[in-house]
Amino acid sequence: MRVIIADDAGFIRELVGQALKPLGVQIVAETANGPETIQKVIELKPDMLFLDLVLPELNGIEVAKEVLSHFPGLKIVVLTSLDPEWIEQQVYATGCHVFVLKPFTQEVIVNAFERAKQFGQEVKYGGV
Repeated sequence: MRVIIADDAGFIRELVGQALKPLGVQIVAETANGPETIQKVIELKPDMLFLDLVLPELNGIEVAKEVLSHFPGLKIVVLTSLDPEWIEQQVYATGCHVFVLKPFTQEVIVNAFERAKQFGQEVKYGGV
């Protein structure tokens, strides 16, 4: 499984990567802003995108809409510290299927990855 991790915080990209590497996941890129994320998704065509909602230049909702217009089968795991009652409905309406609240554990990331692979039922994982 080829994955891109998009978050403006390097330590979050590192945490997600550490959780996924033991699963045999290939991290094909890490990005820190919206336009770079779109470019890398189009260029590298990953199977899954871990996407922060708060990114410089374009937010995660805008990024998700753009990349899903090119690759409707892309599995997207949303990472956020935003108020879930406000944003959760928008995330699912965009086409994302797994919603992870920050802070999270590596176990939460692994579970989110496994659920996103199924690309089905919408799931919400809470923070620690």
